Amino acid sequence: MAVLQHESSVIQKEIDKINDIVDSVKEVSLHDTPDMIAFLLKFKQIVENIEKCLTKPVRSMITFYY
Repeated sequence: MAVLQHESSVIQKEIDKINDIVDSVKEVSLHDTPDMIAFLLKFKQIVENIEKCLTKPVRSMITFYY
């Protein structure tokens, strides 16, 4: 059970990073006059999060020990 909870926590953190990226992009795209300065200030962090998400493989199978 502990392994499953740990894996769930790791996956949730990755999902949160992806949601942060999506939210940052949405903030810019939803406004008639987007705040490009705010977006550019966040851009470095957005790129870092994207790179982390792309380089970290998602486990397709979790090994259970009985």
